[in-house]
Amino acid sequence: DFALWRPRVNKTYVWEIIPSLMPVALLRKPWGIQADVPVVGDFDADKRSDFTVWRPTNGFWYILFMAKPGIQMIKHWGFTPGSDDGFI
Repeated sequence: DFALWRPRVNKTYVWEIIPSLMPVALLRKPWGIQADVPVVGDFDADKRSDFTVWRPTNGFWYILFMAKPGIQMIKHWGFTPGSDDGFI
């Protein structure tokens, strides 16, 4: 898959993906905000990259599964600013 994560005027970000299974299709999905870090990964083991961002301001991962439209996972994992040691 080819993916691009780009800012939009209303401060939301949009994933633009050309999937390897349908190389003539362009998928657009609003997902993320300005402070987020885009992440590439297959988080449900279906051999497809999922829409994923990590939010360093709160330590949460936001995952929207490619093969399961409308299904998302939000998981706190990693560094959290302001905590005693920086981790959860």
